[in-house]
Amino acid sequence: MSADGSMVQSAHGSRGGDERGGEHPPPNPTRGRRALRGALGLLACAATLTPACGSTPDGNGFGVILAEVEWSQLAYGDGIQVPVALVRPNQYSDTGRHPVVLALPWGGGTPDLVLGMLDSYWSVEAPQRGYLVVSPAILGSSLQTEADLFLPSLFAWMNANLSFDPERVVLVGASNGGRGIFHALVAQPSRFSALIGMPGSYSGPPEALAGFAGNPAW
Repeated sequence: MSADGSMVQSAHGSRGGDERGGEHPPPNPTRGRRALRGALGLLACAATLTPACGSTPDGNGFGVILAEVEWSQLAYGDGIQVPVALVRPNQYSDTGRHPVVLALPWGGGTPDLVLGMLDSYWSVEAPQRGYLVVSPAILGSSLQTEADLFLPSLFAWMNANLSFDPERVVLVGASNGGRGIFHALVAQPSRFSALIGMPGSYSGPPEALAGFAGNPAW
């Protein structure tokens, strides 16, 4: 972020893909993990829900199993249902104030793409460093119109179910999720302490991001 609050396309280079999905996970996740390990190291210094561990939500038919992921169902707006994946830190405490990685997936934002993103980037290093990882299965570009409805519902769920530090919520997104992170920042910048685009892009007016000026962004 520049001094005047403007932001440019973020660092991992541009990836193709349209807003309907059809994208593939970013290449070379090992290299991506190294870059994110450094970012997490710097950051470490600086509606009723029913969890279901170990599988994607019922009815999606993906058959993908990741034992360390818990799923909950979030309702927002006029009853729109969004599956939310959670990875707890290795040393989670109900009395702790854990930092949060809020991760928006690539492509169509489906549960299997959430799992792919978590497996590629966030299911190992972040929990080891004490982060909660929260990843909603939502289309990033939809937040252009839905962020003001979705974010309060998501944070209300986090407040009710997780022990976290609201001053240390890192917003991350890949490709279509990298668009979504900027829609979220425009809508409610005070909720986030840092930004990681993998990649991310923003084409709106710089002044719309002024509320996030001064915070770290990669």
